[in-house]
Amino acid sequence: MPDALPDEGTLYSEQDYPDLMRTVREGPRQFRLSDSSVNPRIHSIITAMKAQSILVVPLIYEEDLLGMLILCESRNNRQFQPDEISLVRSMALQATVALQQATLFANVRELEQVKSEMIRMASHDLRNPLHSVKGYLELLLMDLASRLDAQQTEFVTRMKNGLNRMQSLMEDILNLEKIESQQDIKRQPANMWMVVSEVSESGRSQADLKHQQYIVNLPPQSVLVSGSEIQLTQAFTNLVGNAIKYTPDEGRVEVRSWVENGRFRFEVEDSGFGIPQDRQNGLFQRFYRAQAPGTEDIPGTGLGLSLVKAVIERHGGEVYFSSTPGVGSVFGCWLPLTDTQ
Repeated sequence: MPDALPDEGTLYSEQDYPDLMRTVREGPRQFRLSDSSVNPRIHSIITAMKAQSILVVPLIYEEDLLGMLILCESRNNRQFQPDEISLVRSMALQATVALQQATLFANVRELEQVKSEMIRMASHDLRNPLHSVKGYLELLLMDLASRLDAQQTEFVTRMKNGLNRMQSLMEDILNLEKIESQQDIKRQPANMWMVVSEVSESGRSQADLKHQQYIVNLPPQSVLVSGSEIQLTQAFTNLVGNAIKYTPDEGRVEVRSWVENGRFRFEVEDSGFGIPQDRQNGLFQRFYRAQAPGTEDIPGTGLGLSLVKAVIERHGGEVYFSSTPGVGSVFGCWLPLTDTQ
C-alpha cells in the first residue's frame, strides 16, 4: 500500500546508515527483502523504511559523498528497471547541485557576517584613537597657532584634512555595512516631501558657500514610499552632496522630484566637471572614484554611490545616471509608491 511508506518530510541522518553509505559510494545499488545475501543491517534498514525493496543512489559532488537518494517500493519485492534507475540518477544529480548551492550560500552568508563584524570592530577600535588625535591636535593649535609660520600652518592643515578623510571613510564603511547586513528593512510610510525638503535644505548652505545657483523642486506633500526614512535621507543626501562637491563655484545644481507611472522619482542635475565615458562603468562599486580633470583635489571615499545603490535597491527601486565631460551629470533613482497610492 502506498501509505505504508515513510511519512512525508521524514528526515534520515547519514550517520545512521554507514553500511549504505559505504555500499553506494561507487554507484546506484538496489536491495530487496527477499534477497538472502543482503547485509542484515541493510535488511533492517529496509524494514524500518516499511519497504519491500529500495534503490539507493549516491549524491556525490567532486568525489565528496553528500548523502543518498533512496527510492522505496512497498508494494512488492521487485527489481528496479534501467529506465527507473536512470530517472533516479537524474533526480540525484539535481539534488546534489541543490545541496551544494545551499551549502555554498550558507558559507557565503557566514563569511559575510564575519566580514561585517570584523569591519565594525576595526572601525570602532580606530574611531577612539582617531578622536583622541584630533582632540590633542586642536589643543596644540590653540596654544601654537599664533607662532606657526606659513609652511607649518600648511603641514597642520594637511594633518587635519587627513584625519577628516579617515573619519569620513570609517563612517561611510560603517553605514554601508549596516545597510548591506540588514536582512529586512523596517518598513513604514516615508513622506517624500519631508525627506526631499530636509535633504535640499541641508545642501543649500554648501551651495551658498560656492555661490552656486541652487534650484529645488519638491514633490507633492502626499507622496509616500514604504521603507526607511533615515536610509532614504542618507541616500539622497549623498547625491545632492556629490553634485555640489563636483560642481565648480558659481555653477548650477538642481534637485527635482516628481511622481510618474506609480513611481517616485528623484534626480540631481549639475553643471559640474562630468565623468569621462571610459570611467563610468565602475561608478557604483565600492571605493571607486572616477577622476576627471579638475577633480584631483576633491576629497571623497568612493563609497557614497555604493551606499545610494544599496539603499535604493533594498527599497525595490533603481538608480541611473548620465554624464558628459565638461557639461555636467544627472544622477537619479525611482522608488515604488505605497500600495495605497
